[in-house]
Amino acid sequence: MSLFKTLIAAGLLATVAGSASAGQENALVVLFSGNDTLSEQTADSIGCAILRSGPIMAQQGTVKVPDLAEYAVMTCDNPILADAAARRKLSGALAAFEGSLTQFAAAEDSNGLADRQYILKLGYYNNSDIDGRNTDLAALGAMAEQRDGHWISEAFLNVDDAMGMATPDEVVLLYYPSADQATGFRDANQDILEKVGAFNKAHLTGFSYLIGTATR
Repeated sequence: MSLFKTLIAAGLLATVAGSASAGQENALVVLFSGNDTLSEQTADSIGCAILRSGPIMAQQGTVKVPDLAEYAVMTCDNPILADAAARRKLSGALAAFEGSLTQFAAAEDSNGLADRQYILKLGYYNNSDIDGRNTDLAALGAMAEQRDGHWISEAFLNVDDAMGMATPDEVVLLYYPSADQATGFRDANQDILEKVGAFNKAHLTGFSYLIGTATR
């Protein structure tokens, strides 16, 4: 069974797993190529604070991000992409996505950070059956939560604006405590993967799963 199917399962269900923390914040998810990255100084200069960042080692899905190497997730005091001066400070980015961020309780825990396998899911929905999509998500989430070794959700970005590529509906940040746990979950849960494949076909027009680690 491929890693690709594992990523689909994890990404689609992240929005219904875990307990959300109170409130929402304006946030940015930024993608970089090569040696480009986002320094804390640059983030601070535009009124943002980095929550998670690190390298991207692989990607899967129907939407490709060429030359992708790094990601950063940060909260910001004010909208950035609508501000020309602030936007210029992100000129080295491949893409940036902005919107309201919901953080789950797991975002407060950084124990074992270096060992985690992180996944950022970019999701594009067809919106042809929203009620059915929500029902399917709830059913899949309830099913997965009964299984050992499932992913842990950190945050969910409801995207309002984008730069550098087409605007996704959402960006989900999740992780497994280790790559071995991700593989074990996949191998033990073929039935969930089959149901997720059906969900993909019914409700998504495009998706990308970006696989990496976190250095902070």
